[in-house]
Amino acid sequence: MLKPVTIRLDEDEDNKLKAQQESFGDPVINVAYVIRSCIRGLDHSCLVCAIQAGI
Repeated sequence: MLKPVTIRLDEDEDNKLKAQQESFGDPVINVAYVIRSCIRGLDHSCLVCAIQAGI
């Protein structure tokens, strides 16, 4: 289940992300996808580190 999360970006950073994602469709949806992908990557990295550390 997806839970809503609010992330605040500087206006300049938000505009840069949207401009880069515009060519792939709806920039708001694509920015959200990029952020979710990064969070999944971090979550996976943390799991791998925990396993390697024997936690």
